[in-house]
Amino acid sequence: MGSTRFVLIVSLVAVLGAVSLLPSTRPAVRGVLQETKWWMRGVHPDAYYRQAEVFYQMADFERSRWTCLDALRLDPDHPPAKALLTEIEFILGIGKATPATEEYDRYMR
Repeated sequence: MGSTRFVLIVSLVAVLGAVSLLPSTRPAVRGVLQETKWWMRGVHPDAYYRQAEVFYQMADFERSRWTCLDALRLDPDHPPAKALLTEIEFILGIGKATPATEEYDRYMR
């Protein structure tokens, strides 16, 4: 099984290397490489996000916040995790969108 995985990865890298020579395919290739990296590690930002949603629904906002941060460590541009984190930090009164700050007023405009 280990050698099969190695052959698949080498094949994927070879194909992606050839395709990445075309400028129009570079963003797509970057996305595939990122997905492959997550698959190799056995973690994915969506898994952390789903767990953060469960903590949020249980009203465990601290654990939900930390789990969102884990998702954002893997993918800093993960939109659902960013949105949930903003909402949690608002509830906790921390972060950029706290009710008693000037940043909140600018954020709401």
